[in-house]
Amino acid sequence: MAAALAPLPAAAQSAADAAAACSAGTNLPDAVCACVGERAADELNDTQRQWYIHAAGGETDAAQALLGSMSASEIADAATFARTAPMECVRGG
Repeated sequence: MAAALAPLPAAAQSAADAAAACSAGTNLPDAVCACVGERAADELNDTQRQWYIHAAGGETDAAQALLGSMSASEIADAATFARTAPMECVRGG
């Protein structure tokens, strides 16, 4: 009988979810999307991170619904992250 896997800590799950959304929504290499996932877990709050996961994964209705619960500053920061983090990760950061 196989042992049950322990659930990932919340931060690790958030990073994994963001990396998976990056992979699903782009043609970037897995290592780059792993970087994006780690950065999303570190740099975005929970709502911003969920928005990124939905937006990058092509779930536009879910992403749009989250905008109403974010301030203008949070929206701007999340959009900037979505636009810049992948290329920064391609460049090694």
